[in-house]
Amino acid sequence: VVGINLRGTSALTAAKIISAAVVYGLFAGWMAWQACQAFPSARNAGMLELLLTTPVPAARLAEGYFLALRRLFLWPVVCLFVVGFPLLLADEMAEVVWHLGVTGTFVLGLLLSLLLVLGLFDLHAVAWFGLWMGLQSPKVGLALTRTLLYVLVLPLLGGLFCSIVWPVVWLIKDLIFMSYGRERLRKHCRAVASGEFAGRAEAPAIPRPRAAARQLPNVLGG
Repeated sequence: VVGINLRGTSALTAAKIISAAVVYGLFAGWMAWQACQAFPSARNAGMLELLLTTPVPAARLAEGYFLALRRLFLWPVVCLFVVGFPLLLADEMAEVVWHLGVTGTFVLGLLLSLLLVLGLFDLHAVAWFGLWMGLQSPKVGLALTRTLLYVLVLPLLGGLFCSIVWPVVWLIKDLIFMSYGRERLRKHCRAVASGEFAGRAEAPAIPRPRAAARQLPNVLGG
C-alpha cells in the first residue's frame, strides 16, 4: 500500500510539474507573439511612419513599446507568478516537508524561488528580443520563431548537458538577450525603420519601353 501511495504521489507531482511548464510555455509564447507583432502592427497602421517624423529619440520609442508590453502583461504576470505558481509550489512543499527536514525544506524553497526569478527574467528577455526581431524581420512568423528558438528552446536543450550550472547559465542567457535587444532597439530602431520607408519611397519606377522613332519623309532629296 505504501508503494502504491508513493507511486501515486510521484505521478501527481510529475503531472503538476508538466502542467506548470505547459502553462508557462503558453504564457511566454503569448508574450513573444505580442512583442514580435508590435512594430509590424504599427507599421501596417501607419503609426510607425508617423512616429518617425517626430523628434522622439529611438531610446524613448523602444522604452515606450516595452512599457506598453509591461502594462499589458502586468496583471497576468501577477496572477501567474505571485498567486498561481506559489500556491502550486506551496502545496507540493507541504507534501514533502516532513521528509526533508528543516535544511531540505529551506533548500527546496530557495530552488523554487530561483525558478520564479528566472521565469521573470525569461519574460523580460522575450519582450526585448521579440521587439527587435519584430522590427527587423520581414515576417512576424519568422520573428516569433527566432525569438522562441533562441531565447527558450535552444538554451533549454543546452541545459541538458550542463545541469549543475544550469541556473547560472540560464540567467546569463537572459541578461544577454535582454541587453542585446534593448541596445539594438535604442541604437538602430529609427535607422532600421527609416531605411525601410526610404527604400519604399525611393524605389525606381518600372521603365517603360521606348517607342521606335518615326522616320520623317525626305523633303530635300531629289
